[in-house]
Amino acid sequence: MENNNTLLIKNVIFPDKSKKDIYIENGYIVRIACGINKKTKYKIDCCGKKAILPGLINGHTHSAMSFLQGYADDLALKKWLEKKIWPVEKQMRPEDIYWATKLACLKMIKTGTTCFNDMYWMPEISIKAITEMGLRAIIGLSLIDILPGGDKKVVEKNWRIFKAHNYRNISFSIATHAIYTVCKKNLVWAKNFAKKNNLLLHIHLSETKEEVDDCIKKHGMRPVEYLDKIGFLGKNCILAHSIWLSDKEINILKIRKCNVVYNPCSNMKLGSGIFPYPKLNKANINICIGTDGSASNNSLDLFEEMKFASLLQKAYNKNSAIMSTKEIFNITTQNAANALRINSGIIKIGKLADLVLIDLKNICLIPNHNFLSNLVYSCNGSCVSDVICNGKILMRNRRIKDEDKIIKESQKRIKILFNKNKGRSKNKGRSKNKKDNISVSVNAVIYYKIIHAEKAILEVQRLYHAVSQLAQTTMRNAVGQVSLDQLLSERESVSESIRTIIDKATDAWGIKVDNVELKDITLPEEMKRVIGRQAEAEREKRAIIIKAEGEVIAANNMAKAACTLANSSGALHLRTLQSLNDISSDQSNTIVFAIPLEVLRAFETISNKGNKDKILLSKKSENQ
Repeated sequence: MENNNTLLIKNVIFPDKSKKDIYIENGYIVRIACGINKKTKYKIDCCGKKAILPGLINGHTHSAMSFLQGYADDLALKKWLEKKIWPVEKQMRPEDIYWATKLACLKMIKTGTTCFNDMYWMPEISIKAITEMGLRAIIGLSLIDILPGGDKKVVEKNWRIFKAHNYRNISFSIATHAIYTVCKKNLVWAKNFAKKNNLLLHIHLSETKEEVDDCIKKHGMRPVEYLDKIGFLGKNCILAHSIWLSDKEINILKIRKCNVVYNPCSNMKLGSGIFPYPKLNKANINICIGTDGSASNNSLDLFEEMKFASLLQKAYNKNSAIMSTKEIFNITTQNAANALRINSGIIKIGKLADLVLIDLKNICLIPNHNFLSNLVYSCNGSCVSDVICNGKILMRNRRIKDEDKIIKESQKRIKILFNKNKGRSKNKGRSKNKKDNISVSVNAVIYYKIIHAEKAILEVQRLYHAVSQLAQTTMRNAVGQVSLDQLLSERESVSESIRTIIDKATDAWGIKVDNVELKDITLPEEMKRVIGRQAEAEREKRAIIIKAEGEVIAANNMAKAACTLANSSGALHLRTLQSLNDISSDQSNTIVFAIPLEVLRAFETISNKGNKDKILLSKKSENQ
């Protein structure tokens, strides 16, 4: 009976130039010989025109960063991370990570990588994408203090879920980001947790001089010394970069049997420094090679990485014999397999069938005086024609299943990602207030988070778009139920009403809506003029009322003052004298004499009496 998990590769050229057949069953190499004639489910006849290699292994990368390739280049590491990369990554939703991981897998398959050591968050999304693509990976359960998803409780929860699954191509590490983003307490916890569960420890280490200087300033010792002091280091450690190492630190790594990862292109691009290969190699420390993420390398092609790795060391050390083609090829295969505990790295019976076929007709391999030299110095990933991982054909004659779909969807997601704002969804819409029959334009911002990534992927298509559309519809309905005055004066209650409705509706999508804010409420121009005239009239009304109230108060006070002066003997005279004193200090040429009213009345009395006397005298004269 035919086994569906079988593959026969016929007439393939080995690195020693011999031509043989390879029989694969259930993901393992079962037989290597000439003239194997066995009925199998799948068969590749190379006809002596293709060579075979063990699959290449990427010792350190961030697969979902494939969407950031070419973004924010030519910046220093700290500024690059804090100002550019992390802000964009905070916006990445499960669907972004899913397609970004698939795009990275597509690129790696195209360039002969069959296994990679990954460090990113939302591991359940990465696992789904990688499993579908068929590659082998070590998934890092990320531990980083500055992110909610990097908490140790999340790591524990994820591990409980993942260890219950029997993943054939997936294994795990505790990915402690770096000593400057993970505190001592959590580093110790990670070490103990990894030891208890037989997991790898994956960490960035001594990537820049600044990192070393900061460690010395904070802890009084260098990074490797610090990690050794807290008991972190061991043979399960994968130390990415490891550039700024002292001789003492290298000796510690040797004693602890740690593994280090050389990332030449990323180190050069970010100006981090030169990996101390001669000293590490002399100390017999296991060295692997990695591309780092696409954002800091711009490529996931390990053929290119091998070339740069070797040439950089030759130039820096002024030694053309250093890091030979055999050394760098073993670093990319056997060394990496040993570090990651993968039963591969060489073509041998009993090893995993993670294999790569090379097209010997590729222009890069002509002439072919030295096959290994051509692979390292002349070739790139385009020389790979077929890729097999775990005994399954992932690429045949450079074609991969769903390749066009992955590219198309990735392009769409990249456009959406870089056109949206960090951590929020903007929603604009026109709505009519039913109570006032007035059209208004409302701009709102929704703050939400994903609490169930699986639901966000499986229960809704195009999550970001769906949330945006639901928000706009809800906002129109809510705004239509209130009057214009309520909308303008009671924004908080309207916002809370919208938030409650959206939060309830998105529960099935694994979404938690934290807040809704009505940012801008734009009225028609005619309504703005009406409101302006209303406001102006209201202000004039208040001004007239205030003026009238002031006049009433002034009149009342003057009346009270008059009564007081009239009822107090001598008060008017004193007031007169005070007025004369005030006038005398003035520079005016005009002098006003204030005469008390009583004096005028006295004159009036005298005058009236004199007139009466005149009248009497006149009458007497007439009688005479």
